[in-house]
Amino acid sequence: MKKLIASTVATLCLSCLAVADNVENRFRIPSGYPAPRQVLLEHFEKTRHQLPIEGGWGYSLDDAVVIKTEDPDINPGKPFFGIAVENVFIHYRIREELEYASKEKYHCVNWTKTGQRLVFSDGRPYDVISYVVEAMPQDKWDELCNDYDAHNGYRNDPDGLARLDEKRKALTERFEEEAYMDISTWFGSY
Repeated sequence: MKKLIASTVATLCLSCLAVADNVENRFRIPSGYPAPRQVLLEHFEKTRHQLPIEGGWGYSLDDAVVIKTEDPDINPGKPFFGIAVENVFIHYRIREELEYASKEKYHCVNWTKTGQRLVFSDGRPYDVISYVVEAMPQDKWDELCNDYDAHNGYRNDPDGLARLDEKRKALTERFEEEAYMDISTWFGSY
């Protein structure tokens, strides 16, 4: 039953992109945290063959993620697609922020790209990607699941299900962020 609830509420989570701005990004990975390549590999094994990166967490130009076109440890001989690397990095940085670096745990995490711009600093090109993250604290998620379960999934109560969705929207936290990516190794290749 819990799986059905998770699936139903997760589907509802995907439909909500109009949540009031109620949280600044207090989730940034703290300074002194180990480098992303090392940490993401430890926490997310599947990144082993996805992230040819070095550098920082990408919160500023000085802390930019460096995306490398060639990395002997990451899928040597396979095609490189820098935009996909950017998106995969953002996905896992958000997961690191909300699942490991944060004291609270979050569920129903979604992110939406809201913009991208090219900037140059000291002659180097950087993609600056803007995005919005929406997530629900685990305790609030559990509260919604218990409500859903207690009302038999609102099977015959569409108004009750609508109220639950409104409650979900109100409990969802939202923040905006940017990721700075040094793209000098592949700028102009596409």
